Amino acid sequence: MSAARPARRPPGDLAASRPQHATGSSHERLGAEHPPAAARPPLPTLPAPAPQISGADNAGGTAPSIQSAEVGADLASYIARVSATDHIELPGSKGQLTVWIGLPQNLPQENTDTVSATASLGMRGQTATITPFAPDFEVDPASTVCERVVPSGSVVNFALVPKQAGELTVGANVQLFDSADCSGVPVPKSTSLIRVQVQVCRMCYVQSGLASLGLTAWKAFTQFWAWLLGVVFLTLGILINRWRRRRFHITKADEAAGPPGTS
Repeated sequence: MSAARPARRPPGDLAASRPQHATGSSHERLGAEHPPAAARPPLPTLPAPAPQISGADNAGGTAPSIQSAEVGADLASYIARVSATDHIELPGSKGQLTVWIGLPQNLPQENTDTVSATASLGMRGQTATITPFAPDFEVDPASTVCERVVPSGSVVNFALVPKQAGELTVGANVQLFDSADCSGVPVPKSTSLIRVQVQVCRMCYVQSGLASLGLTAWKAFTQFWAWLLGVVFLTLGILINRWRRRRFHITKADEAAGPPGTS
């Protein structure tokens, strides 16, 4: 006879005997198995990076504008550059004072043998009158009547004749007008001041003295010869008159009576 088989368990008993697995996500199970440690301080946040300019954005080759409003205002305002001959000799030497007014981007190069200074006028204008400031010089002309001012630049020249030697100061006073004929209320402006060296040329003084002496001597010589020629012609007239009396036996009574037939 065969051995007896064990009796089968009902399905409910098998389900009860199996171990029940924990449900939920893996993070929840890990949290349940490993409790969290003390709360850590949050990490500092990094600043946002500066925006990068790509080659496509800068295809035109122009850099992004970084000029402020003040710089743009200065570029839109006129500037005045005053320049003069840096070295003048006495006597007889002349210098030149030049005033240039225009936009700063059109400023020409400075000439050699000159000293200059530039100042912003802070505004624009259509016309202007310019008066040189040169108390130790004789200036020609003394001032301008009405000069038209253009963005490309307007130039006015003045002749300078120094009155004394030394380091002399020159400049210019500008009256700006917002009209085409210098009418209306002007806005006074001043240029920067520059210094001009005026030195005495002693050899020039000697040459000037010799030239003046020679001119004086020549003038005296010509005056003497004019006087001498007058005396000579007067003497010749007297001698010819006497010779005529003797030659034709003319007396003073005959000269007083006049030619025959006139009485």
